[in-house]
Amino acid sequence: MSGVMRVEPWQLDKQWADQLIPQVKRILGEHLIGPPPIEEDIHHNTDLIVLVMRPTRIAVRIRRPGYLRSYDGQFTLRYSRPTGTPTEYEKILKGWGDYFFYGHAHDSQQSLRRWWLCDLNIFRQSLPLPLARQVNSDGTGFLAFAFSTLPQNFVKATNNHIQQARLL
Repeated sequence: MSGVMRVEPWQLDKQWADQLIPQVKRILGEHLIGPPPIEEDIHHNTDLIVLVMRPTRIAVRIRRPGYLRSYDGQFTLRYSRPTGTPTEYEKILKGWGDYFFYGHAHDSQQSLRRWWLCDLNIFRQSLPLPLARQVNSDGTGFLAFAFSTLPQNFVKATNNHIQQARLL
């Protein structure tokens, strides 16, 4: 054995996406932390409050630059792997995950160009039909969904100005 560890493709993808996690955390903070009722401030020394007081699981998927042009208004979920490892879609259907943060990296790869924060409970309740199924050359299968086919309250926050107007 040469002692060299093999890096799996998913590990490279995760490493690339993880560079944008600080921005994702800032966005999530803006939408999951807010001002408390005035009584909390007055009596309990509380200026900010986490809006959900239980463990909250957030799935994050960041697309590489270039996909936004062709797939704006859509999101994908992995539904099969050649290894049989459980996928995002399977885990969501089993009840795992509270929110789904989906974003497209800017061409610079240093920031997010477009993003959505979505409620996975709404996804599970509505069980939308996918627009398309795709199997990549490595055998990984994806389902594509349109934001517009899900209930309006699926998207909790976005920087997509057209969808923002629908949220108001």
